[in-house]
Amino acid sequence: MSRSAESARAATLEAVDARLAYATGLGEIRVRGLESDEEYLLTGRWMMETPDQRDQRVLFRWPTWSPDGNRIAAEGLSVAEAGIDRALLWVVDADGVRAEALEELPRTGLVYLQWQPDGAGLLRLTGAGDGRLRLARAGSSRALVEGSPLFLSALAGGAVAAHVFAGRPERARLLLVSEVEGEARSITDRPGSFRAPCLLPAGTLVFTVREEGHERLAIWSSERGYEELPVTRQGRIALVPETSGGVLIASGPADEAEYARLERMQGSPWSTELLSETSFSAVFPVQDGRVGLVTAEDSGAFSWRLLEGPESPPRELLRFVPTEEETLRLGFFDQYQGSHSPVAPDGSAVVVAGVNVRTASLPGEPQLYCVPLDGSGTPRALGPGRFGVWDPAASGGAEGAARRR
Repeated sequence: MSRSAESARAATLEAVDARLAYATGLGEIRVRGLESDEEYLLTGRWMMETPDQRDQRVLFRWPTWSPDGNRIAAEGLSVAEAGIDRALLWVVDADGVRAEALEELPRTGLVYLQWQPDGAGLLRLTGAGDGRLRLARAGSSRALVEGSPLFLSALAGGAVAAHVFAGRPERARLLLVSEVEGEARSITDRPGSFRAPCLLPAGTLVFTVREEGHERLAIWSSERGYEELPVTRQGRIALVPETSGGVLIASGPADEAEYARLERMQGSPWSTELLSETSFSAVFPVQDGRVGLVTAEDSGAFSWRLLEGPESPPRELLRFVPTEEETLRLGFFDQYQGSHSPVAPDGSAVVVAGVNVRTASLPGEPQLYCVPLDGSGTPRALGPGRFGVWDPAASGGAEGAARRR
């Protein structure tokens, strides 16, 4: 199909449909409308700069929507006979009309991408050698922060909150890096569990700080500064924001892989509510107080479940063996929540990449599954795929189109 035909199809989807961008097993990025079942190819060899490069195999990974749904960033790997020749960071208009190679990426590889909230730029996390990670703005060779582990949240105005480990626990910091590169100040020098800072819709950061024998929740905002809350927990903790302004608190023993307790904290004043004591590996907020829980099984499979409320047991939606990319999203669910959530913006469905163990034999070709969250149907295989993510501005119809203007 010609690029003009693909663009026309893209315009039709943008006007009427909720959209997914997904990476195929062939290294393509495609965009698909959930309701119409129309899809188009976003990437291809035509994006490479010279005829010699077009003879190479090109693999695209990690589609990352801009907040307004108008652009998609992705890593493009040029693969020759000897292996990966080079890696480029691409930004492509969601209709496929324009594509730009922003920069060549380090050979240490791309670890993570996140757009700034206003869509003005991209933050990229790459390997820096010696096991360290480097956080920088796309197009800049200057590091904002280096260390490992390193988690981040992009704030309004170009600032970044970075939770970074620098060799020893006592050297860990939660930093606020301003838009001016190199200017960073410490929010706290005793951050708790190494997870992503939780950014609420109003711009408030929620995190934990270390105290003797436990961790205490704390908040920071540009208006009110730093404040500790009367909420403490033991073990390891991960925090996930809800669109309602609440915070999901996942906690569990420090020496176990699974979390054992899920709570919701909301304020003000801040109060907590127990949601579940079912063990889980990852948690994703849905809408209307519903929560998605993903649990690991001894067989290596995972179970995606929907928790309707504190009085209801989680309801299983899909048992699957995830792709490598899906496994990373599950393992670092709090980091990926703000940039690659598997839950549709309107809470109607979830997208999962892997093998459905109830309908396919193992090993099998990974599929992209769309799973309704309203109980209206069974998991639906959309086709081969390794990782899918929703257009954050897509709610369908005129409302979704208005958000993309």
